[in-house]
Amino acid sequence: MKRFLYVLLAMLFVACGLQQTADKKRAEEETPTEQTVATEQTEQTLEEEQIDEITTPEPSEEAAPEEVVEQIDPNKSIKLIEKELVGLLCELEKSKGNHKAIYACSDKIKERLDFYLRHPQTFEHDMPELKKHMSIEHFPRQDHKIYSYNYYEGGTMGNTYWYFIQYRSKSGEIEYIPFRHDLYFGCGKFKFIEFSYKNKQYYYVEEYKRYDGMSHSYYLAVITIDDGVVNYHTELYPKEINFEPEMERYEAYDENGELVPGGDDRPCYFFRACGTERQNQNVGVEFDPETLTITALDCADTVESYTGATTKRVWKLGN
Repeated sequence: MKRFLYVLLAMLFVACGLQQTADKKRAEEETPTEQTVATEQTEQTLEEEQIDEITTPEPSEEAAPEEVVEQIDPNKSIKLIEKELVGLLCELEKSKGNHKAIYACSDKIKERLDFYLRHPQTFEHDMPELKKHMSIEHFPRQDHKIYSYNYYEGGTMGNTYWYFIQYRSKSGEIEYIPFRHDLYFGCGKFKFIEFSYKNKQYYYVEEYKRYDGMSHSYYLAVITIDDGVVNYHTELYPKEINFEPEMERYEAYDENGELVPGGDDRPCYFFRACGTERQNQNVGVEFDPETLTITALDCADTVESYTGATTKRVWKLGN
């Protein structure tokens, strides 16, 4: 009997051992698969997080910087303004023959004049140093200042002239306008003379055009400037000239300030007083603002004659 029990216990012991071995083997076979699945799931999650992190970044909380617009300081010293403009004009004068430098300087000067000619200091004060580099004419009775400068581009381009009329608007603000700066052909040097006719103030305007080494002409006009608007008064022109406006080509710009190809033909209200094709240095014109008399010396040379002969013409405004 005892022997039988021993045998039974031995069999149970062996059976338990076999079962434990089988369980251990099953566990070893299943664990790598579960770990692989878990690892793949973890790597996929990380990849998704990385993709999200790259393709959908968090928006920046910083706002885009606002464009800084220069404001006019009415208390800025006229000396500082004058010094800056003189420096730019000196740089332009030194750039003779260098087209790239000339255009860069010219653009900068126009940009600064656009700013400073709205500055009350430039309207109220004289600028003696700046006058050495550009013309500044002050007409107190009409509340206007007229600025002009020119620069030599070299070659066949010759001189380029720029003019600006500064004035006090009806609202009391200081403003300016460019004077005929958009003229496409033959823009030349201007002279302004103030005169009175029937208790009203006008400007006699003289334009000198030089076309090449020899030929040059003088053109005249009578204008008024009303709150920045230039008006031409052809009714005051000499009756002898039988004035009729001629069409001239102007630059045309669209609403965005871009140049329109082909330009724009408009009537020109200047009339030709005199000129020459022979380099006649005796040609010229004078105006007397008291008597309103225009004296013109036109070229009288012929193809065979280069004596500098002239024909004198005398006109009077307002007839």
